[in-house]
Formats: sequence, C-alpha cells, structure tokens
Amino acid sequence: MKNIYFVRHGESEGNQLRLYQSAETFLSEIGHNQAKLIADRFSNIEVEIIISSDYIRAKQTAEYISEVTGRDIIENSLFRERKRPSIQENRNKNIPELQVIDEKIELNWENLDWRYSDEENFEDLRQRAKECFEFLENRQEDNIVVVTHKNFLHCLLWYCLFGYDVSARESKIIVNNFILSNTGIVWMQYDEVDKFWKVVTWNDHSHLG
Repeated sequence: MKNIYFVRHGESEGNQLRLYQSAETFLSEIGHNQAKLIADRFSNIEVEIIISSDYIRAKQTAEYISEVTGRDIIENSLFRERKRPSIQENRNKNIPELQVIDEKIELNWENLDWRYSDEENFEDLRQRAKECFEFLENRQEDNIVVVTHKNFLHCLLWYCLFGYDVSARESKIIVNNFILSNTGIVWMQYDEVDKFWKVVTWNDHSHLG
C-alpha cells in the first residue's frame, strides 16, 4: 500500500491580504510557524521523499519538512495551484471587476470548451489530476509527502473519488463542501495490487491546536 500525504502550504502573504496569488507569493509569518508545526508532525511519520509544487510558498513549506525528516525535495510543476486568469494575479479578491470574472467562470464551468482567457478550465484540471496520480503510482517510494495548494487539492480529491469520469458538476460539489486549512493533511492510499485509490483523512490539522 502506497501512502501519499498531501499537504496544503502554510498561510501565505496572499492568503492574509485576500489576493489572487501568483507563483512568487511567500509564506506569511504565521505561515512559517504553521510550516514548522507540520514539519514536526512528520518527525513521527515515515517519509521517503518530498515532492513540492514549484511555487515559492509550497517550496518554503517543503523545506521545513525536509529539515526535520532529512528527506530530499523534488519540485514538480504538476502540483502547482490551479491557474487563474493572469489579469487577476496579485490583485485583491474584493475588486468588483475581478469578481465578475469569477462569476463568468463559475457560470461556464460545465462548458468544457469555454475559457475567459488563459486560465485552466475543468478539462485542463481533470487531465492534470490524472497525470498527477499516474506520476505517483509510478514512483518507487511507498511513503511520499506532496506539498501543494488548496484549489488543486480539491481537484485531486474529486479525481480520486470519481476518476476521469468525474463531471464538472460533481467537481463543484466537492469544492463547495470540503474545507481545507493551511497545512491541512490529506492522506490518500494507493493499492498497488488492486489498482485503486482511497481517501484516509481529509484536512487533518490537529498540529495547529
């Protein structure tokens, strides 16, 4: 049985300021403290390798885990955050014109050929989630930490539950009903004999107190 511990990065400066974030967003002071706590948590869990999104806030979180476990970090862009329209990056989520963009994306989510601009749509995310699971299935290690992001972790959850047959409507239900805290752990297992995935825990954040 392969154990994958997906970790959402610590709180970022963008989380604090309610921004649409970019790849260059750093952890906040609170986020650094959260990352230290999640790293301590993994001192008692077997870890063979750490895989991190190539975004700075994820890499910073992964570095704390690496320091405690002594395990190497591999960066992989497959696990980066869901891409939003570039016009939104590093801007406040309360700006009305940007909220209108979100509304249009939400309205057209089930139209698989529709895009507002250069963002990832449902079909893009479903394909990337598929590639992530295939990548993990082919890793030799049985105990892997993956540091990633909230929105993309929702994509991984709906793909784990429904596979490639997941519908856009089902994906929206997952996003709307599953809360994920900064440094929350999502533990999934892959049965290498019967070839199936299952979710063991969602949003385990007991290390935060």
